[in-house]
Amino acid sequence: METLRAITNIYLLFSLTFLSIRFTLAANATLIKPKPLKLKLHHPDTVFYKPDDTIEDRANRFLNASIDLLSYLFEKAGGGDLEYDARGDLVTDKAYNYASFFVNFSIGDPPFSQLALMDTASDLIWVDCKSLTAFDHSDSRTFAKYTCLDHVNVPCDTCSSANECMFTIRYATGGSSEGVLATERFTFESSDEGITIVNDVVFGCSRKISNTRKLMGVFGLATHRPGYSIVKKMGNKLSYCIGNLYDKDYKYNQISLGEGTFLDGAATPLTNYRGLYHVDLEGISLGDKRLDIDPNLFKRSTSYGKDGEAIDTGAPYTWLVSEAFYVLRAEIAKVTDGLGLTRQYDPHVWGLCYSGTRNIARDLPDFPLMTFHLGNGADLVLDTTSMFYQFSARMFCLAFGPSGQKGYDYFLVIGVLAQQNHNIAYDLIGKKLYIQKIECSLLDED
Repeated sequence: METLRAITNIYLLFSLTFLSIRFTLAANATLIKPKPLKLKLHHPDTVFYKPDDTIEDRANRFLNASIDLLSYLFEKAGGGDLEYDARGDLVTDKAYNYASFFVNFSIGDPPFSQLALMDTASDLIWVDCKSLTAFDHSDSRTFAKYTCLDHVNVPCDTCSSANECMFTIRYATGGSSEGVLATERFTFESSDEGITIVNDVVFGCSRKISNTRKLMGVFGLATHRPGYSIVKKMGNKLSYCIGNLYDKDYKYNQISLGEGTFLDGAATPLTNYRGLYHVDLEGISLGDKRLDIDPNLFKRSTSYGKDGEAIDTGAPYTWLVSEAFYVLRAEIAKVTDGLGLTRQYDPHVWGLCYSGTRNIARDLPDFPLMTFHLGNGADLVLDTTSMFYQFSARMFCLAFGPSGQKGYDYFLVIGVLAQQNHNIAYDLIGKKLYIQKIECSLLDED
């Protein structure tokens, strides 16, 4: 009996210990959150530094970039050539080079350091494999080409004489990037100085780049073609936080990919339409006043395609349906007239410009906030630094335009200036966009 009792006690002790371990592991599993891949974003002025740049130079680049982006997104939304890409102007002296942020990563084994333009309207990552300072895939032990026979989820634009799976991207300025599709090892150094290796990333190795002198590559974050998408490969979650587009020394601009990406704040429905990210704009307020704008102006027609509200990182300024823009402009003019500001001639005809110093927040201390009312009750709130841009040392202007002025009416684009000082998070599975007003440095503390 004593032996049996001892065996029973040992069994009970073992069972309780085992259960305790299981409960402890389960509890820890719920407490330990998956860590996303966090990467610093490099300001365009630090990538392409020009010491003789003036405020007017930057203002013109930003405007040109915004106009080109509007054209590109409009054509893409309408079902045009999805390989046609306005990012050709990224590499001229007057456009995108200085309007978009860059991602740093290494490619291959041994790793080769690479800078590529962050682009939420392109799904393919491609890098320069042609120039003397470019990635040489023949040196890499992990480079593998796609052939036209073995690709399944990765579409080929054409097949080479050697049966290679080729891609071609044409640019708005007449340039192009052409090369072979392949897989490669990507190495990322996260913002906390950790190292993350992602194997078998689909990318384009460009052998021929025409009329695109400075572009080193594009880091596509769209998901139109799933086989190309690093966002899908990393877990269908993405976020970015831009602190101040005009401050090249701001250290906390960042992007996050994968499970554990910071999803917080107000959520609004997110649509992925023809490779573009769309939200539903329902109205606009200035201060406490909801503007008298027909909400039907903002609705996207699936039969027409070339309308609706795209949200994008490729250009600073925001484009609105003309009828909505002119209502907004009239209300802003009423407020500024009440503040006694001196109106200046707008070189772009449609906007509003005022005399001021080089500090918009100080020039407009009592100006009301602007609110974009999005679907499901979410709001995107803009202060004066997101509503206006510095055109010269003594003049600032409204950072909005009427899309109809450029022939693209009923198509809206929410630009980077409107998104700055927010964490913008994309949940592609839940089909939601999360918007949270936040100081980007706080994201490093979670």
